[in-house]
Amino acid sequence: MERLTLEDAAAFLGMSLVVVRKFVRNGIIPACKVSGCWFIDKEVLQDWARVEAARLKPSKLAQLEVTKKRETICVSSFLSKKNIVINLFSGTKSEAIKELVDHLASVYKMKSGKNLLDAVRRREMLCSTAVAREVAMPHPRRILEERFRNTRIVMGISKTGVDFQSEDGYLAHVIVLFCAPGEAVHLKVLAKLSRLLRNYRLVARLRKAETPDEALRIFTEAEIEDAAVRRLKLVKNLHA
Repeated sequence: MERLTLEDAAAFLGMSLVVVRKFVRNGIIPACKVSGCWFIDKEVLQDWARVEAARLKPSKLAQLEVTKKRETICVSSFLSKKNIVINLFSGTKSEAIKELVDHLASVYKMKSGKNLLDAVRRREMLCSTAVAREVAMPHPRRILEERFRNTRIVMGISKTGVDFQSEDGYLAHVIVLFCAPGEAVHLKVLAKLSRLLRNYRLVARLRKAETPDEALRIFTEAEIEDAAVRRLKLVKNLHA
């Protein structure tokens, strides 16, 4: 068992030490106190980042998105019309995951998507990756051995819906599969996607998209608008 200090955990997740300390003290990140010092089990932290983090409230997710340089990740920069599949034909969760992995492997010219497919399916067996109404975000539980140099994302739109065993009972119509080169990037992509796609108006617009270009435009505009709103709130808080 590898134990991390709060400083180690902050570096591992690419978060500020202040936020990590706050999350630990509030019981959001699991940790134990030994001789007055907090420690976090690295494997437990990895599971938290990949399983539990997406279920946090939007205000907490927003804090996860921020890097130590106080920058936020831009998810739309990882997307293009080639990464978006309109009218997924798969009817089951397993088939939908395979369809998206196959598409990702084709777009990025991977020799094989088998390792990624197996990893995503194993993660899905732990608990559903349905994170919001009509939204699922399948992803690997661990960084894969072939370590991707860049974050890779594919978005699928299902008109009929796919059962991801969500707690609210809704079928998933917007399915975003992604993998990242490290825990810090993974956590920030997960947090940003989870927060943005909890806006059902965005999900409803994506469902109606007829082309990859249209879906890309809708998502990019939503992310730009979200950034503008957050900047405005920050300015108001500074002058309050």
